[in-house]
Amino acid sequence: MSRIQLRPRPHSSSADAGFSLIEVMVAMFIFAVVSLAFASALLTTMQVSSDSLARQTASSLAAGQIDQVRTTTDLTALDSSSAPTDVTVAGRKYHISTIVRWTGAGSGTDAQCSSGSGPLLNKAVKVVVSWDGMATSTLPAEADTVVAPKSRISDVNKGVIIVSVKNAQGAGNAAVTILVVPNPTAPNGASAISATIDPTDAQGCGYVLNVTPGKYDVSISKAGTSTPSVDIAQSTTPKQTVDVSAGSTATAPFQFDQSATYIPHYASNVAGAVVLPLTMDTTFVNTYGIFTTVSTPTRLHPFTAGYAVLAGSLGANGGTASNCLAVDPGAWPVATDATGTWAGKRPDAVAAAPGGSADAYVPMGAVAVTGPANGYVSAAAQTTGPAGSGNPGCAVPKTYLIKLPATGTAVVALPFGSWKLTSGTTSGSQTTKVTASQLALVTRGTMGTANGDAVVTLDPRQLVTP
Repeated sequence: MSRIQLRPRPHSSSADAGFSLIEVMVAMFIFAVVSLAFASALLTTMQVSSDSLARQTASSLAAGQIDQVRTTTDLTALDSSSAPTDVTVAGRKYHISTIVRWTGAGSGTDAQCSSGSGPLLNKAVKVVVSWDGMATSTLPAEADTVVAPKSRISDVNKGVIIVSVKNAQGAGNAAVTILVVPNPTAPNGASAISATIDPTDAQGCGYVLNVTPGKYDVSISKAGTSTPSVDIAQSTTPKQTVDVSAGSTATAPFQFDQSATYIPHYASNVAGAVVLPLTMDTTFVNTYGIFTTVSTPTRLHPFTAGYAVLAGSLGANGGTASNCLAVDPGAWPVATDATGTWAGKRPDAVAAAPGGSADAYVPMGAVAVTGPANGYVSAAAQTTGPAGSGNPGCAVPKTYLIKLPATGTAVVALPFGSWKLTSGTTSGSQTTKVTASQLALVTRGTMGTANGDAVVTLDPRQLVTP
C-alpha cells in the first residue's frame, strides 16, 4: 500500500503583512485635514453664535440708552459723551457711545456747531454699541432717535449764537468759558445776555439762546491748565464779532489750545562761545503768520506743523508780510562762484504738543569784534548790503546793543544781514566807528563799506553743489 505524504500549503506572506508605514502616514494626514476642517467649522460656528448673542445684548443696551435719552428735560444739556461708557454683561464688556447733534430747520440734516444754520429745532441722537472680541467683519449695534423740546428753543423774534472751539488737532475743546457782550461801538440793538452761558460741551460747542438781534463780541477763555491756552493769533482771550438776526443762527469758530513752550538755542551753527545782543528779537513763523518776541522761552499756540525759528525780526507781529528778508536764510538768492553753488535754507519747523516743550536750534551769523574793555558795541542793520553781497534787504532795520568782556574782544552773534558797528564805553553812547581792522568774520560773509564806514554782511548761504 503506497503511502501518501501531505505537504503543508505554502503560507501567504501578503495576508498577514498589515499596513505599511506610508499607508499609516497617509491615513493620519487625511485624518488631520478632516479634523482641522471640522475644528475650523466648529470655531466659526461658535464665533457666529457668540457674536449673535453679543449683538442681541448690544441692541438691548442701545435701545435702553435711547429710552434714557428720550427722558431728558434739558435739551441744551444733552450732548455726546467724551468717552464711551463701559458696561459688563455676562462677563463681556460693551462700549456705549452716544453721538448728539443739533438738527436745523429746513434741510433736517445735522447742524454742525462750526457752521451756520437756521433756527435750531431738535437734536439727533445716535447710540453705537461695540463689544470686546468682535469679529473684524462684525458691525456694532446702532440705534437712532430725534429728541424735540417741549417748547420752542429760541424765540422766533430772536437769534442763536453757536460757539465752536477746536483744539490744535481739530477735535472739540470742552469746558471753555464763553462770554458774549454787545459790541461797544456799534451794538445795533444788541442787549446784555441775562441767561447763564454754559461752557463748551464735549464736542467743543456752546450755545447762546434767545439773543436779541444786534452785534455782539464773543470771547473765550480757559483756566485750570498748567500753561495758558491761546488761539492762532497767540491771544489768551480771543474775540470775534458776530451779527445776530431774528430767527437765524450766528457762529463764532475758534481754534484754541493749551500753549506749548519753545526754547531757542541761538548761534547753534557757531562753534565755541558767543556773545549775544542784550535784547534780541526772535521770530516764529509758519503759514498762519509771523510771531516776534524778545522774551524766551516763548509760549505759543501748538500748531501741529510747528514754527521755523529765526534770529531777528522778520516782520510785524501777527502779520504775514516779511519786511526784513535779510534775517530769513530762505530769502537769500542762490549764488554761484568758483567754489560751487551757494543757497540759503530756512531752519526746519519745530513742533511741540499742547502743554509740552521743544528745543529750537537757531543759526546766526558771527563776527569777532575788538572794542573797549568792558565796553559796548552797537550793531545797526542796514536796509541794503554792499553791492554783490546778496543781502535781500531789510525795510525796517533793527539796532542791537552788545556788552563786551574785560578783554574787549568777543565773537558776537547777530541775525543774518548787513551791519554797521560803533562802540563806546557806556551803554548810553556808542559813537566810535568800528573799522574793518577790528572785525574778523567767523561765519560766511563779506566785508564792505558804505559812506566810508565798514559794513559786515553775515551770509546764511551754504555750499550745496561743489
